[in-house]
Amino acid sequence: KMFGEDLLIYVVVLDKIKEKNYNVGTSDRMIKYYKMFNAESLEEVKMIAKGDDVLMTISKELDEFLNDEETKRLFDRDLWLKREYHYEGEKAGMKAGKKAGMKAGIKSNQIKTAKKMLLEKFQPEMVCKITELPLDEIHNLQKNLKKA
Repeated sequence: KMFGEDLLIYVVVLDKIKEKNYNVGTSDRMIKYYKMFNAESLEEVKMIAKGDDVLMTISKELDEFLNDEETKRLFDRDLWLKREYHYEGEKAGMKAGKKAGMKAGIKSNQIKTAKKMLLEKFQPEMVCKITELPLDEIHNLQKNLKKA
């Protein structure tokens, strides 16, 4: 009773539009209108609309819309795919760059920590264990600290 007793709700299943028993009690224009929604090509839309001035007007407007240069550009599948590939490539590049940057930052901090530990006279083996740097790299850092 929320909307009153006069409210009628119709469920239209476009796949069933072609079945005659499904369309009992509906007008030809309504059937054609729904068939236009389900059409697979502009030519099919024009065939369905043929002979009905209102549907022919809809068909003409649809034809003009689909053949408009701005519309073609907006709905250009290849252009959208290029944009999507570009975006995905850009995203992958950013992810790889971020990962490389994080690795470089971690490495830089490991070296900085190793140098501080060596200056505090920690044994190279202990520095290696704490920083997870290779022992030969720790020895190289140690040599360079002595030179400086």
